[in-house]
Amino acid sequence: LMTRAINTIRTGIQHLLDKHSREYKIMKNGWRLFLKKYGNLETAHRKYMRGLNEYITEEEAITLVFKSFPVLEAAYLVYQEALEAMDKRSPELIHALISTYRPIGSAMDVTIGTFKRILKGILESLRCPWSNGKIEGINRRLKQIARTAYGYQNLGNYMRRIRIQMKYGKY
Repeated sequence: LMTRAINTIRTGIQHLLDKHSREYKIMKNGWRLFLKKYGNLETAHRKYMRGLNEYITEEEAITLVFKSFPVLEAAYLVYQEALEAMDKRSPELIHALISTYRPIGSAMDVTIGTFKRILKGILESLRCPWSNGKIEGINRRLKQIARTAYGYQNLGNYMRRIRIQMKYGKY
């Protein structure tokens, strides 16, 4: 939800900008920068940024955008706090983030409102070490087999395909 909120804010700002401005080009071609953890941004080595046609560090690029659009910066900071809390698996940090959040008039407000509504589930998912990722992966694989095997006239062939995948698939 937070990733979607960041992208919604970013694209909303993009629509207001001139397509030839530096900020627009950074947001258009460097959209992944706004989803990266701040600690993983390149701060020392300048790289050629396509579209912008200049050498710039990733940190300089997002700082340039944040100078012009503080709403995007505020949403980005909330996103970074949430990433940190999830990495540390800290219910206290998430609870603090949600309880101290002040509305900024953006899509992030809706996301935090949703988090407040389902806070109990979020906190519980951070407390317990289990994940249903493996089961979701199996379900996705079975649905893919069903899509590609749509034309099978014989149900036995379909079931054999599933058994083969379950036997030799990586789970």
